[in-house]
This record gives sequence, C-alpha cells and structure tokens, in this order.
Amino acid sequence: MQSVAARYISSEDLLPQSGGVTTYQVDYAQLNIAANWRLTRDWSLSLQLSGNTQDYELATERANGYRASLNVIWNGQPQYL
Repeated sequence: MQSVAARYISSEDLLPQSGGVTTYQVDYAQLNIAANWRLTRDWSLSLQLSGNTQDYELATERANGYRASLNVIWNGQPQYL
C-alpha cells in the first residue's frame, strides 16, 4: 500500500504595533509519502518520508523539517481460530 499526501496553507497573521495592527503573510507546506510491503505472513516493511516548511514574511529564513523512517515489523504471535 502506498500513499502520498500534500498540504499547503497561506494565511495572514496579525501583528500588534503601536497605534494599531498590521498583517503579514505566513505560508505552511507539508508533504508525506508512505509505502508498506508485506514480505511474508509474519514480516512487513514500512517506509515513511515527510517534509515541512514554514515561511514567515517577517523572517529572513524559512523553517524546514524533514523526517524519514524505515520500520521492519514482525508479527510472530501464534494465530488460533
């Protein structure tokens, strides 16, 4: 089973200042990719990748985050009917 999910959000946040409030642009993006394989009845493999970014109009650099995981799963429990 494979899955891909993406999300993008663009919004305006309020910033209080003396004499009023000003707005600034904030962008969020996220991408998730996952794949699962059943190797045998008792063994399976899972790979997951994700990336996130936050871009603030007032900041000089954007914030990024990345994650990868590889899982090997064993379900060796006895099965009874």
